[in-house]
Amino acid sequence: MRALAGGAAAALSPPRAEAGVGLTRGLGAANGQFLLFTRAAYDRIGGHESVRAEIAEDVALGREITARMPEGMRLCVCEAVEFSRVRMYRSFAEVWAGFAKNLRGVFGREGWLFWVFLLGLWVFLLAPTVHWLWRPAAWPQAVAVLGLRALVTWRFRTGWVGVLLHPLAIGLVIAVALRSWWLTRGPGVE
Repeated sequence: MRALAGGAAAALSPPRAEAGVGLTRGLGAANGQFLLFTRAAYDRIGGHESVRAEIAEDVALGREITARMPEGMRLCVCEAVEFSRVRMYRSFAEVWAGFAKNLRGVFGREGWLFWVFLLGLWVFLLAPTVHWLWRPAAWPQAVAVLGLRALVTWRFRTGWVGVLLHPLAIGLVIAVALRSWWLTRGPGVE
């Protein structure tokens, strides 16, 4: 799940500040396990105090930087498998509770983007891997998706069993996302 989440964050992040034409605050992203700021940049965006009401404060900090790109601030999201290792959760129950609390918050107030994300998971990552069960001619789609998953596994050095369990994992991501939506459908999580 870490590799998929990292890939999603990178995909939703702006490429570079120099290419900042037309970038919006909503495209900013950051991963809270490892954030680096200059003191001046951190103070300029108001630090954690400015995002204290956000569920996913790391993503909100990234958006604060993105909003100031026209002023010369820069945001760079990169993978760090060469020099860092992080374990967010130690059990399935912790994974479920943590992502149920945070996943919807990653999309901020862009509710429609959350539903596009879920639709994308279903259409591009889950349906092709199970469609061949009742339509055997669809197996090339399953092979393509699982091949892509294998490349992500190889690149980010995650466990190979994840490739075999890919359909189950994506189903669980969809389920926890729906739970996250359910928990945050009102004024927010306390």
